Amino acid sequence: VEIYPVNFLVQDRSIVFASGPGSKLMEIAQDPSVAFEVDGEVGDDLWSVVIHGRAERMAFDADIESSGILQHKGWHPTDKFSYVRISPLQITGRRFRRRESS
Repeated sequence: VEIYPVNFLVQDRSIVFASGPGSKLMEIAQDPSVAFEVDGEVGDDLWSVVIHGRAERMAFDADIESSGILQHKGWHPTDKFSYVRISPLQITGRRFRRRESS
């Protein structure tokens, strides 16, 4: 299992992110089955969502442009010119309250 932080968008029920060259793209080409996790908090509620799906490198300019990823600014200063879409097959999640500090 490899874990990579990515800046992402949700578009048309899919996850979209930009990537630089490297192992992420090579692994997706060899085995497109992926798990993608997002965690967050709202007030005292914590939540976690796990998406199992199929990742594919986006190949058409029209798809890339319509996804909105070209306007999305990532946190890392490196330019990323490859774009990936994850199509969900299964979505699970949970929400729970923050534990009181003692």
